[in-house]
Amino acid sequence: MSKGVETGFSEHARLTPYEQFVAENWTGPRTIEYAAIAMGGEAGEVLNEIKKEMRDNTHRQELVRDELGDTLHYLTHLARLYGYSLEDIMAANVQKLMRRDAAKMSVCGQEA
Repeated sequence: MSKGVETGFSEHARLTPYEQFVAENWTGPRTIEYAAIAMGGEAGEVLNEIKKEMRDNTHRQELVRDELGDTLHYLTHLARLYGYSLEDIMAANVQKLMRRDAAKMSVCGQEA
């Protein structure tokens, strides 16, 4: 997809209340590039809070939660730009992990 190209939302995907909220309250450009960069920035914020926990020997659980929420916001939008719901992504990820675990077990001589 070329830079800055707007994409459409899948009309047939089912939306959770959270996904609907994100779709209705999105204020940024509706491009894959923008959503991906924003998601990466927020993931960096999660890491920054964890770094501060390590450095200061403190617990920043609520701040980490807030940054994870911001990351989820952009992930949700990015998924929708590709036509996926969060449920679609979770189900595909479970299947991928199960295949990978089965392959590992096969290599180790265990039955899957």
